[in-house]
Amino acid sequence: MGTNRDKRTGVKPMILILLVSLFLFLLLIPVSLEIDYSRKGADDDFRLDLFTGLRIFGFHFKIPYIENRFLLFFTELFAEIDAIFINVWHKKKDIELEKEVSWQEIQFKKLSRVIAVLLNKQLNELIINTIHLKAKEVSWETEFGLADPALTGISNGLLWFIKCLLIQLAEKRIDFIKKPRLSIKPNFKQRGFKTSFHGIFLLTIGNIIFTVIKIIVYRVKGGYRPWENIQLKN
Repeated sequence: MGTNRDKRTGVKPMILILLVSLFLFLLLIPVSLEIDYSRKGADDDFRLDLFTGLRIFGFHFKIPYIENRFLLFFTELFAEIDAIFINVWHKKKDIELEKEVSWQEIQFKKLSRVIAVLLNKQLNELIINTIHLKAKEVSWETEFGLADPALTGISNGLLWFIKCLLIQLAEKRIDFIKKPRLSIKPNFKQRGFKTSFHGIFLLTIGNIIFTVIKIIVYRVKGGYRPWENIQLKN
């Protein structure tokens, strides 16, 4: 009797250890976040494909909640970045470009809006400070042209400045496994705007759970709900 009781007593700690080990293993499982974004022209029509998922023993699972959060965040982020150049030449005659207020003032005023999207919103900041991403692959290509070749040349330098600045900000929060591939192609012959972004990021289930818990606590304490007024167009 005593021997059987001792065996049963010894089994319980083993089961507990196995369950804890399994839980810790699940927390470390990586989740992939794949982003494909493209825009052509100055209208509001763009394409943003975002997929999150993980594989466990060959089975694929999607995570809709995290997918939707990232989808809404990147929609606003890319819209703000694109607006820097789209608003300059959209619905304006060529001659009017010379009569605008200083080019640098326009660009840096709009650049401040982009940085505000990244840093000034409380919930965005909460997510950025909590999520630990690894960038497996990042490529960002832009092709554009303005009415005046001289302005195109100036804007080429400014666009490189903006891209490098955003990458530097991202490097503080994201571990880049490979160096991001950036490309800018100025068109000195005709006006236009075309951009595309492709990224594959990795994070763990444990990090997702921790982030979701922090978001829930934030909202329980009275935090606002961001992105409520964002219109998605495909």
